[in-house]
Amino acid sequence: MRSAIAVLVFCLGIGQAGAATFVVDTTDQSTFTPFRQCTAAVNDCSWYGAIQRAEATPEVDTIAFNIPSNDPGCSVAGCVVGLSTQTNVLTRPIVIDGLTQPGTLANTNPAPQGLNSVLAIEMAGNYTFQDSTTLRGIAVYLGNITLGSNALAAYTDTARLFVVSGCYFGARPNGTDPSPGADPQVRLATYPFGNAGTAFTQITSFAIGGITAAERNWFPGSTGYGLFLTGNSNTAQQGPINATFEGNLFGTNKEATVTFSQFPMFIRNIPALGSQVTIGGISPMHRNVFGSNNGPVIDTVTDSFTTNTLINSNIRVMGNYFGVAANGTALTANSMLPGNPSYIYASGIVVGGIGPGEGNVFAAYNASAIESAGSLPGGGTAVAPITILGNTSLGS
Repeated sequence: MRSAIAVLVFCLGIGQAGAATFVVDTTDQSTFTPFRQCTAAVNDCSWYGAIQRAEATPEVDTIAFNIPSNDPGCSVAGCVVGLSTQTNVLTRPIVIDGLTQPGTLANTNPAPQGLNSVLAIEMAGNYTFQDSTTLRGIAVYLGNITLGSNALAAYTDTARLFVVSGCYFGARPNGTDPSPGADPQVRLATYPFGNAGTAFTQITSFAIGGITAAERNWFPGSTGYGLFLTGNSNTAQQGPINATFEGNLFGTNKEATVTFSQFPMFIRNIPALGSQVTIGGISPMHRNVFGSNNGPVIDTVTDSFTTNTLINSNIRVMGNYFGVAANGTALTANSMLPGNPSYIYASGIVVGGIGPGEGNVFAAYNASAIESAGSLPGGGTAVAPITILGNTSLGS
């Protein structure tokens, strides 16, 4: 998987001689033309100015930041760009690098420890990124993000890579005010149809987090939606998916000591041929930490989908902590959360393994931590039983 992504990055880099970097230096959101020039001059590049400039070129442009600390849109919590009331669709490949903003500190703690990062840019609003995109060092407190597209339209059969690295979803840039009730949604959407309805052959890749400390993301909590990896119900007409989720914190505080709420991960309609979805990995560097089990945190069957939900054994959940802190003890529970024993509610996937480091560790109480879904919403039976190998539990 890593080598495939590396090759894709190399290929995307070819022909980028004309790629530009647009440096956002004001939080002004108006349509006033001088704020949309994005030249080397001071105070002439707003967030929307940078987006418009990047959308005007086919190259992989970069949006960087150098907003003065005394800008009216900045506070001790960070600088806010964009408007929460707006929906934005970007069609060109792009890199958005919040780590360029002065005062930002990338995380240096390896998984599964808590994070010591300090971000400075909050991206307000709702965004759909339809082509290869990297989001680095960005906080999304209330808005929703879609990477890819599940629109019923004809797209070119092109390899695409989406990277989310060192970001916060549901917290302010400086790590304060984590909001489990904010329900930020991150949707990873594949391209469902080729031209004239023919099947895609190129891989759509998603890298959420990574094995280096700076790549790790924080998802404090979402009591509603969460993180969706979803294809089209007709999996014969979409290309293979490669997705990795590594080193992230889901549904915990920033220190990975207290569980806030579940941040559910929904996985749907993954083509069996050529796809690979890996949550965690065989070493501590790959390990994700999942918080509470007041609802499933990995869910492959819910009422949101009907009998066309397809699951396959290329979905692996390995080496993660569920309800377990970095020191191997149970996370401190938030007393406001109701109890529900199932961390994983699934069919047809593999949880754990027989190899070194493949087993997950669960802090399970009152009942089992894994539930094999025997039926699908709307009727019918699950595609396949869940495979559970080599996992351990702190509770009973």
